[in-house]
Amino acid sequence: MSLQPKTFEETEAFYKQYQGPFDKPLFTAFDKVMKDRDLIKKDEKKYEYRCGNAFGIYHDDPDVVKDQDKLRAEIGFLFDTKALSDEERKELVKEYGKKGYSYAKFRNTRTYYENFPIRSPIVLSFLIGGKKFYPLVKQKLKDENVLSKLEGSEYGFVETYTDSEINFFAPTENFEDFYLTSHPTPEPK
Repeated sequence: MSLQPKTFEETEAFYKQYQGPFDKPLFTAFDKVMKDRDLIKKDEKKYEYRCGNAFGIYHDDPDVVKDQDKLRAEIGFLFDTKALSDEERKELVKEYGKKGYSYAKFRNTRTYYENFPIRSPIVLSFLIGGKKFYPLVKQKLKDENVLSKLEGSEYGFVETYTDSEINFFAPTENFEDFYLTSHPTPEPK
């Protein structure tokens, strides 16, 4: 696995906050989000937007957090509403807000990027991909003093998911776009 500079393209998202272990409960929460995404995709013609891939933003390293139930993430799906008027977009955000989703808009952002194939069993792809990407990118961010620009743990690693791969992004700018959590920083071990 080798890191590549890549722009995380400007996009919009519906998401839900998640707090808990990054294992089975997270997969269960993602399953619910994906079912909602499938329902929302049926509304595409009504609103003339494109519902995209699922995504997650992860704030904490499970290896250094004392209580795994305090790990923080946002999970949801990306979408494109460029064809909508401001009023239609507001209506869409309000409608999905009633379903428990928050809205975010991400700017074009420079990142370090890598992808990893999804194979069966799927869970292993997530574990192996993460074990390869995160140590490598954390060292790169440390070597380049990227995280020194932050005051604390206001950072989010982004993953997007297609049917065939996991795309890993480590932002090197616009950190506030990817720090959506309202949960407090968990206590380290």
